[in-house]
Order: sequence, then structure tokens, then C-alpha cells
Amino acid sequence: MHIQRTGNAAEQHYPNIRGWLLLVAVGVILLPLRLVGILVEDLLPAFSKEGWALLTTPGAAFYHRLNAPILIFELGGEQPAPGRLAHSRRRILP
Repeated sequence: MHIQRTGNAAEQHYPNIRGWLLLVAVGVILLPLRLVGILVEDLLPAFSKEGWALLTTPGAAFYHRLNAPILIFELGGEQPAPGRLAHSRRRILP
């Protein structure tokens, strides 16, 4: 593979992902799947009837007054954010 060198790096085209960059690309592709797995295993059980009562009932073993707002924010606000950023092609999400 021969790449012509020009004065402007933005004009160069890199048609294939190879080498160590392939590992990064695979990681970027697999990360959303891993995050969904974490969501299903760790966060969704808290929304079951027993889990919700344990976390949000005053006097329960794991009660804290901010558990309910944090769980609702985690499920509704934080999880879709990377998808929205990727869809709008923001600079903060590569």
C-alpha cells in the first residue's frame, strides 16, 4: 500500500483500519454492547418491585433519599446520551 504524502494532512485518505487501530475500532463497536449488559445486570433489577422498595423505602437497609432520583436519571438520561452524541456527530464523542 502506497500513500502519497501531501502538504495537507486533511487531504490524505486512509481507506482501511489496520494494526493497533483495529483493536481500538473493535473496542468502540463492542462498548455499547457491554454497557447494555451492565444496564441489564445491575440497573434493571433495582427497578423490580422488591429492589425498588429496598432502595427507596425510609428505614430499609439500603435506603438513601437520593436513590430514586439517581436511578431514574441513570435509566432515562444517562444511558441514551452516547447514542445521541454519536448520531449528531459531536466533537466530544469520537
